[in-house]
Amino acid sequence: REKMVTELKVYLGRKPNIFEPKEMIPPPHAIELESPIISLGQMEYILKLNETDINVKVKSFDILFKRNSNVSEFKETISEVVRQVVFEVKAGLNVIVLSDRNADFENLPIPSILVMRAVQLELNKLGIRLRVSLIVDSAEIRNSHQIAVLISFGASAVCPYLALDIARNEDIPDVSDIFPDVREKRLISAFNKGLLRIMAKRGISVIRSYQGAELFTI
Repeated sequence: REKMVTELKVYLGRKPNIFEPKEMIPPPHAIELESPIISLGQMEYILKLNETDINVKVKSFDILFKRNSNVSEFKETISEVVRQVVFEVKAGLNVIVLSDRNADFENLPIPSILVMRAVQLELNKLGIRLRVSLIVDSAEIRNSHQIAVLISFGASAVCPYLALDIARNEDIPDVSDIFPDVREKRLISAFNKGLLRIMAKRGISVIRSYQGAELFTI
């Protein structure tokens, strides 16, 4: 029933100014996605948008901290990511990717909700949030609840790359005879169904109304 009255479509890029005259002025370039959950192939394409003719500028930022950091150094690392993002957005960046793919033993991933929220609040404070879309590219995302939290607190889209990679490549007996592409699509479909159900319980029918809405209780 949710599929009949809901929409998960999202757009990556600068948001149009609703107060500008619309006649003869084309809207800003944007990338349309059927859902806010990005596949591995889509993520690879998005990161290469700067090499295409599409006028959407993308940059990835590492969300990592040193293993031996204390609390103040951890907070300063988040602040540094925020400063880098703000600088790039003012310079014309359209799509921000907050990624922990380069994590290793010495460089640990910052919980994505912390750094994404810090970026969201600073962009809002400066009045430039609508210039850019936020993508969270994280291995910690494992279920629809985590996706819903990230979107409700400001993410435009998410890529649960580790879960998708396991679905594609892990030796799982029950699905060993299914093509990797199909396995990945099935996991994304399961995430989407969970997200739709969460939205429906809040009485929301369009994912763009859910983004940044903070519609959660303790």
